[in-house]
Amino acid sequence: MKAGVALVLVAFSACGYHLAGTGPAIPADAHTISIHLFHNHTRERGLQVHLRRAIEEEFRRRGALRVVPEGEGDLELTGDIRRLASVPVAFSATDEAVQYQSTMTIGMRLVERASGRTVNETPVLQEAQDF
Repeated sequence: MKAGVALVLVAFSACGYHLAGTGPAIPADAHTISIHLFHNHTRERGLQVHLRRAIEEEFRRRGALRVVPEGEGDLELTGDIRRLASVPVAFSATDEAVQYQSTMTIGMRLVERASGRTVNETPVLQEAQDF
């Protein structure tokens, strides 16, 4: 779980995450966003909770959209966590792993709640972090 949480935080804050993918810019009349729990396809229990918290915190930090409970936002962010993998990338003189790299793959969709229009769709977002 430690690797997953670290990766979430890096993927959505330290790397300067921004909405990228297909679709126009954020509508000018959108002021709030609801972040849904992403569907977790990994075996890492609770990862979706950590991801949602990290995304919410990033929106709060940037201040462009106010985070509100599910179903109340002008915009709604949904998605799924498709993969989380950790592999050793550095070894000691005795061949023990001393550094790992975690890679998370997610897909997400931002929808304007009132109209149902897709504002942004990122089918595949992958981020890696060494720890």
